[in-house]
Amino acid sequence: MTDPDAALVPAPADRFSVLIDLESSRDIETSAGGVSWRMGPPCESAECAEAIAATARSVRYYPLHPQLFQSVTFPCDWLDPSFAAALADGSDEALLSILHVEVPKLVFSFEMVTSCFCTLLLEELAHYEASGLPVRRPNTMNRYGLVLNQIGLKPLLDDLQQSCLLPLSRLLFPAEGASFDDHHSFMVKYRNGEDVHLDMHHDDAEVTLNVCLGKAFTGATLSFCGGVGEAGHRKHMHKYTHRLGRAVVHKGSHRHGADELEDGERISLIMWSRSSSYRQSVKYLTSHIGWRRTHPGVAPPRGHGGRRPASATPAGWAEVEVGAPDPICLSETHDADYGEHAPFRAGVTYRPLERAAHLGAFSSDDASARAVALKARGTVDFKAANWAAAAAKYAAAAEYIVRSTAAAKEEDGAVERAAATRLDTEEGEMAAAVADEGPVCCRRAVVSETEAERAKAAVLALATLWLNEAQCQLNLQEHETASQCCSKVLALEADGHLTAAQCAKAYFRRGLASMGSANFEGARTDLLAAGQLEPANKAVRVQLRTCAEHDRASREHEKEVYRRALGGHCGSGGAKRAEQASSCASSCASSCASSSGLGTTPEEEKAFDVFDFYEASSGELQVVD
Repeated sequence: MTDPDAALVPAPADRFSVLIDLESSRDIETSAGGVSWRMGPPCESAECAEAIAATARSVRYYPLHPQLFQSVTFPCDWLDPSFAAALADGSDEALLSILHVEVPKLVFSFEMVTSCFCTLLLEELAHYEASGLPVRRPNTMNRYGLVLNQIGLKPLLDDLQQSCLLPLSRLLFPAEGASFDDHHSFMVKYRNGEDVHLDMHHDDAEVTLNVCLGKAFTGATLSFCGGVGEAGHRKHMHKYTHRLGRAVVHKGSHRHGADELEDGERISLIMWSRSSSYRQSVKYLTSHIGWRRTHPGVAPPRGHGGRRPASATPAGWAEVEVGAPDPICLSETHDADYGEHAPFRAGVTYRPLERAAHLGAFSSDDASARAVALKARGTVDFKAANWAAAAAKYAAAAEYIVRSTAAAKEEDGAVERAAATRLDTEEGEMAAAVADEGPVCCRRAVVSETEAERAKAAVLALATLWLNEAQCQLNLQEHETASQCCSKVLALEADGHLTAAQCAKAYFRRGLASMGSANFEGARTDLLAAGQLEPANKAVRVQLRTCAEHDRASREHEKEVYRRALGGHCGSGGAKRAEQASSCASSCASSCASSSGLGTTPEEEKAFDVFDFYEASSGELQVVD
């Protein structure tokens, strides 16, 4: 283990140094030259674990600017003169006079530190990164940055919080900012090739301070939406432009995000100030954000915190929104309904626990109504050729159908249990109670008099949605996903509720997906199955012929490879193989020929086309139900 007092670089014995604890540093990766400490996500390989075990638990760092580490009070000459004067005065009037109101009662900005301090801190951060010491990722979203508390700057930042920020926070946010006993302070960096924006989010803090340290840049503004759990939490309020030395302060629960960097490099000092006393208060524990932090993955109950009336619908305050959310306020990272409003980027999807909690808060009626609305919006996107958006909405609608079915069973069970508890009451009271409640099935958007009818309606709805999603995925050339959608439809066939047209579409579209993946044997099997169910379908015949042609070309290529491998002289074995390949190609052509004898009429073609919606340019039948 390395001696904690050992210098990383040659230095005089009396040179000022800081002892840095490496115990919690996990962001390392190995390189040919040994252990390379870098910014980035936590490593999980065995090599990283071995490197951590072999590394000293603490090491000395020799700062470029010792004055940043020697000060236990934040020097006044590092503060903007107007801010320093207001702090010295101490009156509410003096403090309010330096503030610029960005969003009334919510977001404020002011000139905070000098350019000299910004330069000192930036130079120190660059010096630390060049030292070879570990760089901890600042949070779960920023990939590039540095935790300042880790490198020995906590004493200076403690005083910045207590002497400079606290007087303002007490005035601006009396409940959340009355006192602080902890902070997480870090530097974030935005530049091309690294992080260039930050998704909408709220902070793990009562009050957030964001100070621009530089450098030259354009873009990278800060957009503010509403507070978490409020009706306008996804409505855009304000766009703030950073300026060197200027700070913006707001509640941590205020939704915000960094807009796209256009050019240059922006670096900011962020301080998340926390209060244990506030987090033990009734106001916090009954708030949306308090519930989320104390009950991860569980949707808040109705009426929780007094924000939601008992009769309100569905899931965790999101339903109190007025109108659709503003696109800029959507969060791909944090919104459990993101895909219902915009398509995810490739490789990104919902967080399973949060999505499950979101769906689980919907009643049967609510879930069914949401499914109907999403299906309609998906069809609008489909007709506008917005395939990704349509696919996301169809997929989400299917999830709500599943939830509606499960919720219906839960509600039936609750009614039965409630009825059982009244078995000992008088007959008249029992009858009155049943009359007051009304039939359970009448409260459902999926109209069904019996459990069997409800199940049938759900199966038909799921089949329609997954088939629609499959067509969107085909248009996006996402063949594997399209095939999976069709397979889910065909798995419902065991229930006996699917129509012949739905089964035919599932086989047909899975066949197209297989063709797109060059699986011609699988494609032919599915297309023939579709043709048996819909013998008058022209689209099946066309695609089956195309499949046979591709298959024949593939086998001809295979025979040519064999011929060349044998130098043009097949011999007995080569001839046999060529004959087998020719036979397979002939078989495929025969299947196609038999299919081409299927007749068709305009009326029969219509059976495969619910909305008569075709994409003429592709030659493939495209229809959404």
